[in-house]
Amino acid sequence: MVFGLSLVGLILFVVGLFIVAADFSAWDFRNNLWGPAHLTWRGQSPYAVHRLFPDGSNAIWLPQAVGIFVPLGLLPLREASNAWLLVNISGLAVLNWHLLKRANGVNPEPGHLGIVLLASALFLPTIQHFILGQIDLLIILSLVFGSRFIETRQLLPAAALYAFGLTKPQLCIVVLPMILSYLISKQQFSQGLNLIGSIMVTGLIMTIPLWMADTVWWRDLMANLRRNPQWEQPSTWWLVQSHVGSPVLALGIVGALLAGSILLALDICKKAGPVPGTVWGLALTTVAGTYLWSWDFVLLLPLFIDTAARARRPAGIIGLATVWLGVFVFGLLSLQPGPASNARLWWLPYWVFFGLALCRRWVRSAER
Repeated sequence: MVFGLSLVGLILFVVGLFIVAADFSAWDFRNNLWGPAHLTWRGQSPYAVHRLFPDGSNAIWLPQAVGIFVPLGLLPLREASNAWLLVNISGLAVLNWHLLKRANGVNPEPGHLGIVLLASALFLPTIQHFILGQIDLLIILSLVFGSRFIETRQLLPAAALYAFGLTKPQLCIVVLPMILSYLISKQQFSQGLNLIGSIMVTGLIMTIPLWMADTVWWRDLMANLRRNPQWEQPSTWWLVQSHVGSPVLALGIVGALLAGSILLALDICKKAGPVPGTVWGLALTTVAGTYLWSWDFVLLLPLFIDTAARARRPAGIIGLATVWLGVFVFGLLSLQPGPASNARLWWLPYWVFFGLALCRRWVRSAER
């Protein structure tokens, strides 16, 4: 008991020391979360971030995250950024622990958990995610645990988690249609409607702090979305429209890929349950995505972790190591020559998704 309390106290001391002493300021966190939260406490429009940062900064994350994490706006930027980094690291640890436990049915072995967690943390998109102070890892957690509540038919907590996930709706374009289709396929039409209504209500509740600060904040959000620059992206949509002359044909190709991804995730969801469907749905989002950056490819982590939980034999371990090393080595090479462009990493989701799918097939063959 004394040892446990001492260990907790030591951890809290180290965490507090890091928050106060470290100097880590993340660009996306500053613009999209800390800035809006800080303005909320000042009673100003949360999305008028030009008042804080006259350097062309723009806030485009939807307001649910601002409402939930509004206390961070009370901290100075440096301390808030450090705290946010610790929140993301903790989220990654929880994701690893939960998926490893779910796959094996028991608490993960410390050594196995440590190796998979380290590989997840050193995954190239994860490193970019941490540097920028992104929110994707928390959205992944919200979607995974939301689907876990769907399995136990607890719609309200599931809706609240999905509402938070819609902070970046482009990350939900496979998972949420899959969940709604799953409920419809089970002839649970009323639950599907209740889920949609609950998502809307809980999402609105999350925005209450913003309404208390300024009743027309949404105008600034709309203006920010309209003037957000259109850079080259490593997304399938950017890749297709860059190489297909007809916009209608490009839209048809990406639309068909998205519909196929939803149907594939739905098939997995029906056979294995909402959480496995979500794990695959998140990975499929990186392949069929319309608006994605390379740090958004952390959506591949749940499938990587789930595969690592099952890859105990040499065949699986070799396959996983090959996929991970390929991302790291070829990712660094892709960013080396000339001016760095995020669009050069367009190949990454295809390499990881099909590599993991092959790895899992290899593992099953070896087990037979």
